Amino acid sequence: MLLRRVYKQHRWVTSHVKLLSTQKPSIDLKVDSDGVAILNLQRPPVNSFNLDFLKEMSHTLDFVEKNKITAMILTSAFPKVFSAGLDIKEIYKPDAVRFKEFWSTLQEVWMKLFGASFITAAAINGQSPAGGCLMAMSCEYRVMTKGNFTIGMNETSLGLVAPSWFMELIKNTINQREAEYAFTTSRMFTPEEALKVRLIDEIATDKDDAIAKCKIFIKKFDEITPASRINTKMKLREPLIKKLQNTRQEDTEEIYELFVRPETQRTLQMYMQKIK
Repeated sequence: MLLRRVYKQHRWVTSHVKLLSTQKPSIDLKVDSDGVAILNLQRPPVNSFNLDFLKEMSHTLDFVEKNKITAMILTSAFPKVFSAGLDIKEIYKPDAVRFKEFWSTLQEVWMKLFGASFITAAAINGQSPAGGCLMAMSCEYRVMTKGNFTIGMNETSLGLVAPSWFMELIKNTINQREAEYAFTTSRMFTPEEALKVRLIDEIATDKDDAIAKCKIFIKKFDEITPASRINTKMKLREPLIKKLQNTRQEDTEEIYELFVRPETQRTLQMYMQKIK
C-alpha cells in the first residue's frame, strides 16, 4: 500500500508538471516492487543538463527524500548515452543572470545527490563525460555497461577548467595522481580502465544487468541500521558539501568569468559548429 501511495503521488507530480509545460518530462521516476526508485534521465538527444532539466532533477530528488524511499538508482532511458554533461547552450554566450541561476541549480543538485540520506547507485548505460561523470560519481555505487563507452572529465579539451568541487569529488573517488592526469589530459576511461582505477565498481552486460548489480549493492544494507548508515555516510561526505556551501557565490562568479573569456568562447563556438 505504501508503494502504491508513493507511486500515485509521483503520478500526480508528473501530471502536475505536464500541466505547467507542454514538453515531456526529462525524468521518469518509478518505484519498483523492491521499493527502489528507478530514475531514468530522458531529455533528448543526450541527457545534457540545462537549467530546466536541473530544476526537474532537484525536485525529483526532493520527492525521493520527502517520501523516505530507501534507495534510488540513477540511469538513462537512452541505450548509448548516460549523460553528455552540461548543455553547451547554457555556457556559450551566456546571459549572466540565467547562467548564475543555472550554476547555482547545478550546485544544489550535486549537494542533494551527494548528500542524500537514501542509498544511491548509478547504472551507467552509455557515454558519460563531464557532468554525466559528476552525477555518477555522486552516487555511492557505480555499475557501467560494457561496450564502446567512456566516462571521465573532458573539460580541458573544450578549453575549460573544472571547478574545484568537481576536482575534489574525483579525488575523493580515485587517487590524486590518476585524478590529476585525467583532468589535465581530458582522459576518458573505458569501462575496463574505469574499473581498474575504481572510478566505477562493476561492469555489466547491459542496463538490466547494471540495475540488478546495483540492487545487490543496495541489498547489503538490509542488515545495517539505517541511522548508522546515514550518519557514517554523512561524516564522510559532509566536508565536501560544507566546503561548497561556504563558497557557492565565489564559485559561481569564478566559473562565470572563466566561461565568458574570449578564448573560452572561441573554443566553445568551434565545438558548437563541430557537433552540428
